[in-house]
Amino acid sequence: MLINKDNTSKNFRKRTISREISVGPLTLKFITVIIIAALCILYLAQSTQGATQNYQLRELEQTKRELEKENERLGVEAVRLQALKNIDIDKDKKEEEKDFEEISEVEYVE
Repeated sequence: MLINKDNTSKNFRKRTISREISVGPLTLKFITVIIIAALCILYLAQSTQGATQNYQLRELEQTKRELEKENERLGVEAVRLQALKNIDIDKDKKEEEKDFEEISEVEYVE
């Protein structure tokens, strides 16, 4: 700090501080390193966020496939139970009253 020797009043010293900022080669290197580090951190944050979203998307797709399989299985189970209910209803009927149809061709589902 530079101190002026001009006293405007008793027991008071006026101080002046230099307002010049000098930027040398060391300061430029330091600023450059800070900017590069900030950009690297930003890049890593973006790539990590993208990887996390991709992982969550794969988990959701897997859950969707499992639920679709479960839905299909439950649909088949419902049809099977409905068929068993119809057979149970038809067991007391006479042969002429039953609604059986002749099958001419058999198709197998794989």
